Amino acid sequence: MDTKKIKADEKAFMMIIDQIVAHRIRPGDRIYEPDLAETLKLSRTPVRHALSRLVAEGVLDKTKGRRGYTLPVLSKEDMEEVFATRSALEGKAIEIAAGKVTDKDISYLRELNERERSLFHLGRYKSEYAQVNEQFHSKIVELAGNRYLDRYFRQAYWRSSLYTFHFGLFYNIELDMPPETAFPDSEHRTYREHRKIIDSLERRDGAGSRTLLEEHVYNTIVRRGVRFSAPI
Repeated sequence: MDTKKIKADEKAFMMIIDQIVAHRIRPGDRIYEPDLAETLKLSRTPVRHALSRLVAEGVLDKTKGRRGYTLPVLSKEDMEEVFATRSALEGKAIEIAAGKVTDKDISYLRELNERERSLFHLGRYKSEYAQVNEQFHSKIVELAGNRYLDRYFRQAYWRSSLYTFHFGLFYNIELDMPPETAFPDSEHRTYREHRKIIDSLERRDGAGSRTLLEEHVYNTIVRRGVRFSAPI
């Protein structure tokens, strides 16, 4: 396995995610591989692989009959469907994971949770914050050991992230104050909810963990839905 190729592909993937987080690529925009490679100052091969992965994971659409890709136009109906799918998949995954999780896994999740809090306090490293959040949710699904749950979760997760990137306060406000001061009862709630989920997993409470995770996903869609018609 060519580790250099994998690193180049992953770098291209995260750089494109960063473009979406920063709203340099917006819903409805058409994306062309050569132009994007030039913008990112990368060779076309890893960019092509990253674009294909983004299509497979539901972030981008391949333009039918025409060259290029598009970032899909967002809708409230799509948002409700994708978060409902996430809730079902992640809820089942964590219920299974509670019977398999190890102390080492719990420690790793706590490390991610603390990293998440640190990045939130800094308020500037939004793509890194997004990556840590993805790692947290992906790890929980991975612990279930079900490749089908994992496959469909990834599609739903990245598609749902489009709504987070475009309607979440943390991703849309340039702050001149600490984020926890600007919205103490909003986005910072993510850290606290994740911590409760970890505590429940540590108790190996499958049903309780499922309830907490489903509530967490539900809270996310409520926070996005309130601002859907008037994004920041």
